[in-house]
Amino acid sequence: MHFKTERQKSWTDTDTIIDNWLQERQALLVIFTQLCQSKSFLYSAHLKSKLDQFCQLLVDYVSAGQFEVFEKIFEASKLDRSQSFDKQVFVNILRSTLFALDFNDRYAKAERYDTLEQDLSKLGEHFARRLELEDYIIDLYVEALRQLNPS
Repeated sequence: MHFKTERQKSWTDTDTIIDNWLQERQALLVIFTQLCQSKSFLYSAHLKSKLDQFCQLLVDYVSAGQFEVFEKIFEASKLDRSQSFDKQVFVNILRSTLFALDFNDRYAKAERYDTLEQDLSKLGEHFARRLELEDYIIDLYVEALRQLNPS
């Protein structure tokens, strides 16, 4: 029989949370790409449906990152935020979270999309930077696990 230590169980749970979150990220990027490729940004039932789906997934994704994934990463890997990396990482992630929530507030109930194309472009810029930072945090987690459990 093979019994996992509490630490190994924590790593497995965290890995599962990260994997699910990254799958959600992929789904978000697919819908984002579809929205950006819209031929018209005039209000339509189809565009509204796609935008509603996107906004819901966007809020779920950034909230999970902010309040679940990062916490689990730090807990499982024993990383100390203040020593592991510059606080600017979290400041920039928080900025992108706030921009995403603002985007959601603006478009969740909107019936006009006059600035949607420009707002999607700005969101894309924020999101591109955020993805880099998220990947950086995941890389720190992986490296911390290597150091905690050398093979």
